[in-house]
Amino acid sequence: SKDLVARRRRQLKRRRPSLAIVLLITSMIFGMSRRLVGGMMATFIGTFFSVGEKFARPAPSMASNDEAAENIVVRQPPPGVDCSSNPTVFGKILKGEIPSRPYAETDQLYAFRDIKPSAPLHALVIPKRYIHSVKALLPSDADLIADMKSMGREIIGKESGTDVLDGGDYVLCFHIPPFNSVGHLHLHVLAPASEMTYFKRYGKYLTGTTWCADVDDVEARLRRGERAVRAPLWGKA
Repeated sequence: SKDLVARRRRQLKRRRPSLAIVLLITSMIFGMSRRLVGGMMATFIGTFFSVGEKFARPAPSMASNDEAAENIVVRQPPPGVDCSSNPTVFGKILKGEIPSRPYAETDQLYAFRDIKPSAPLHALVIPKRYIHSVKALLPSDADLIADMKSMGREIIGKESGTDVLDGGDYVLCFHIPPFNSVGHLHLHVLAPASEMTYFKRYGKYLTGTTWCADVDDVEARLRRGERAVRAPLWGKA
């Protein structure tokens, strides 16, 4: 009977997971910092309330009918680009079907006010060429991202002042699918970052996370010939 008990104990011992495996699994589940977990929760909640394209519809308090009519403009697309093939709400803005509050425009880019601003200045810079998201960018798009960043910084300097710009009190970022609300590449320009709510600054717009990428990081990765954003922790990009 003693041999049977000893054999049974050896069998159970072999079946037990090693301490290293237990620690590994525990660290994978609980190893993230409270800041990261809080940021992810904030992003999920923020995304829930901003899902869809309703935020791009003009709010009644933003502009009078006359102002809205003045801001309905058909944007001239760059050569070889047909905005009519753009299925998003930003395509409607470019085609003049929806009004917008313009900040700046070039042959390739258009910047306008976010209808639900998360900072005193909250602009969106979009390419007139249809690009679905930051994950669709190619290394050849590095100059485009540099131009979007330059336009964003110019808007900050003009609208928020050189102190905010020179002090780096701003955020320039892209949301990474599935955390983006519109399927057309757009750069968020937010300033001053110090006046954003904690929920927005360290949640929805916290760069360096799986849901939000800093414009400098995106440009640097493209210039190295890499994908614009890192692969997510849960699988392929």
